[in-house]
Amino acid sequence: IEIAPGNADMYVDRGRARLAKGNVEAAIGDFDRAIRHDPNHANAHTQRARAHEKLQQDAEALADYEKAHELGDTSEAVTAKLKAAGKL
Repeated sequence: IEIAPGNADMYVDRGRARLAKGNVEAAIGDFDRAIRHDPNHANAHTQRARAHEKLQQDAEALADYEKAHELGDTSEAVTAKLKAAGKL
């Protein structure tokens, strides 16, 4: 991140590591930064949705899943979340 602070992928990677370690708020901060650098980064939205789920922030999670899907994340996991919420 220090070498390429504008690289959204690096923020997503660090956010995923933080999320895996249970540092959810810091992970959301990284996903937010990734999205600021690249608003069309579908994986950043998907990962932030997962973090919001861990905090039981269902509305925020659903909004991120919807955006991720709109941006091209048609993975089984995202599709299942949207179907369960009646969005597909």
